[in-house]
Amino acid sequence: MIDLVDVTFSFRHKPFGNERIKVVEKAGQKTPESKRFSATVSLHPNGVPITVTSLENGAAIKICTTPLTPLQGHNVFGSNNVCMLCSTLICAVLDALQFEYTERQRAAWRAGKFTLEALDITYRFGLPEGVRLKRILEHIRLTLPWEFRPAVSSQGIGIRFQVPRRNAAFLLYDKAQKLADQRTRSLKYLQAVVGEDDAGKIWESLNVAASNSVRVEVKLDKKYLTQHKLNHGSAWTVEKVREVFWEEMAHLRLESHVPLRQLRDKIDGVGKHLRYILELWAREADLRAICPASTFDRHRRAIRAATGIDILLNRPMIESLPLAEIFSQANMRSDFPKWTGRYPACAFRARARRFM
Repeated sequence: MIDLVDVTFSFRHKPFGNERIKVVEKAGQKTPESKRFSATVSLHPNGVPITVTSLENGAAIKICTTPLTPLQGHNVFGSNNVCMLCSTLICAVLDALQFEYTERQRAAWRAGKFTLEALDITYRFGLPEGVRLKRILEHIRLTLPWEFRPAVSSQGIGIRFQVPRRNAAFLLYDKAQKLADQRTRSLKYLQAVVGEDDAGKIWESLNVAASNSVRVEVKLDKKYLTQHKLNHGSAWTVEKVREVFWEEMAHLRLESHVPLRQLRDKIDGVGKHLRYILELWAREADLRAICPASTFDRHRRAIRAATGIDILLNRPMIESLPLAEIFSQANMRSDFPKWTGRYPACAFRARARRFM
């Protein structure tokens, strides 16, 4: 699902909302450089608030929000169709602002004529029987190399980390706990979209869907999108969303923990100097504090070629947990549970079915 979008599109309008003046300091002087006007709108009475910003003196509009909650009342599951979600959101926000637009403009947005400065992609994976989500999160936090900068989320139950030398961050968290913590607000947003009659049954089903899965969220910032030429909506298809997600997942190297019983054979199979480096790595020594960066990179390449071990991203195994099986395409939940057929309002455009 697409969990967050930061989208900007060209649209001539009268600036709206509260004025914000951006001040830039140059040569010791602070100079007003641009004006921004921001406002908060909702697509439904009591619906989730959406922050909308008027840019460039009324030449463009910026929207930063989760697209799913305004459109279907929640973000437990949802579509991966970036252009469909963003174009629908753009038109709905303009309707809420009482701005008129043409069918030609609508078609252009549907074709992806907008820019993206942030995009969060989320997939859900089934929990193995008898394995609690907190155990998986704790295992990942303890076994990830320091270079990933693993940290506990400031709110709820979750962990954040980033693959070294990449600009994509990861967030894994307990969605069921988040629903429980924010029940009053989340239920209100759901009722605003689906109505009070069905909200109770849908809410129960959402909690079940959230409690039996683990969510992996890949957060792509402006730098990542620009570097990979993905900062335009037209660059994104459902297939591209899946491709980018699994490309970033591959950098986690979930099978990267080498069992200690197999490590001895690998260490004995290399030359004396590399064996010394591998011995230090097996003892979890800080190799990059021992040798210069260029030397470390040279040893890393040589050891990876000789043994398959990556001394930057791999670690000796501490505890056995089938992470590669848990976070696999075979274990991935569908975009929309089957029960959403009875409640189409909570599954915006459920035609985008699972690709498997």
